[in-house]
Amino acid sequence: MNEVVLLHELAHALHGRSGGTSHGRHYSRILLEIVGHQLGKAARSSLIKWYKAKGVKYTPRPVFSEETRARMRARGIEMAIQNGWEKRHGQQILQQVR
Repeated sequence: MNEVVLLHELAHALHGRSGGTSHGRHYSRILLEIVGHQLGKAARSSLIKWYKAKGVKYTPRPVFSEETRARMRARGIEMAIQNGWEKRHGQQILQQVR
């Protein structure tokens, strides 16, 4: 078994059942950290470049409080109004979002 395959399987073992899919963002982050530790910065950078080229997510999803989500929603509505969205799509849709 070559080293890359071994690191891949080790990442699965460390990932366990911590949530997500078997090759999801948590697994991808674990593999990235293992590769960096074992194979060095250049290998880690190459893997990040490959992840980005393939659209692989490797950072945790942000978790927002209800308060922050409400502020973000209000800001989104404000921006939509400023950009004339309600004139093009009808104000009743914005009322539903509020």
